Amino acid sequence: MKELSFTQEYLLCALSPKGTLPALRQTEMITCLVAGGLLELLYSGTISINEEKKIVVLKELDRSQAHLEPLYAILTNRKPLKVYDLAVKYVFSSHRLPDEFLRALCLPMAEQQAVSPEIGGLFHNRPVYVPNQEAVRKTVEKIRAEFLEGGPIDDETLVLGALLQKSGLIKNYFSKYESDTLNRRIEEIKKSEAGSLIKKMIDYIDTLIAVMASVGSSAGS
Repeated sequence: MKELSFTQEYLLCALSPKGTLPALRQTEMITCLVAGGLLELLYSGTISINEEKKIVVLKELDRSQAHLEPLYAILTNRKPLKVYDLAVKYVFSSHRLPDEFLRALCLPMAEQQAVSPEIGGLFHNRPVYVPNQEAVRKTVEKIRAEFLEGGPIDDETLVLGALLQKSGLIKNYFSKYESDTLNRRIEEIKKSEAGSLIKKMIDYIDTLIAVMASVGSSAGS
């Protein structure tokens, strides 16, 4: 059985028991989902981000990354997009683009029984994806084991921890002491020579969150 990607594992932790993204900090969560998807595409060599912060498609999407198809489709339908322009599309799209991306991420998760697709929402007319709490627990325990036991940390687990940290979800699953330890280990790895690629990836997360936060502020003003 194919393992969940770090973007899917992040989504698993972000979903509420009712199967939706909580309204509080929803912009940050969507930002981290988009950031996670871009990082997966960067990691696989499918895209690059140039000095002008434009996203350049380098090759076709691999079948193993079919859960990223909606995001990839946006990047291939026009000339290279700036990260800011991609952020604008997701913030100003109402529910369409985020919903398409959530569906693509969740369908493979449902096949692995990590989530249960249902109909819900305020008017009971929208698809929701109820997380399997045992799958959530296993994901959190994996992060706890790698970050807090002092051993080597897998790159994907590091990115997952960073996504939870940047979106404020870390406090939902870890004590203050554990959160502080996790934050400290992320900073240590960013500063180490071995962490140069990870540092770049976490910097991308920071950039995307800053960009989308500014877009969201503009939308609300």
